[in-house]
Amino acid sequence: MAYRAIWALADDPETACRLLRRKLTPASPVADPERVRQLVAQLDRPKFREREAATKALKILGPSIIGELRQALRDARSQEVRTRLQAVLRVLEDKASAANLRQSRAVQVLELARTPASWELLKHWASGATEAPLTQDAKTALARLEKK
Repeated sequence: MAYRAIWALADDPETACRLLRRKLTPASPVADPERVRQLVAQLDRPKFREREAATKALKILGPSIIGELRQALRDARSQEVRTRLQAVLRVLEDKASAANLRQSRAVQVLELARTPASWELLKHWASGATEAPLTQDAKTALARLEKK
């Protein structure tokens, strides 16, 4: 089913570019590392309310902080912090997995379309945060298109 949708969009590049430009923007840089460290430190606060607030805030920052949270998990000393970090990572990794699949398919549509507008949109996405999957996928697609 997904491949039918990909080909249907690729067959109508003008509509595809318009739709995908509205739905996806270049990946923004990772959240401020200092802010992430502060929130991780708050996961070990004595008050439950403060720990919950920090947990919520980390989830809101989104998948871009997964790498930092994995490092914090390796460095965690208390079981409370480890448990909370594992819970946040599960949520963010699920979000990242679904988002990465949608983004990868969007890049595939533009690569198949091979129009000036699709190249322009791929270049736009390739200008995002270096470590982001959308940025990397767009750069890889552009490299393949340039070889052809």
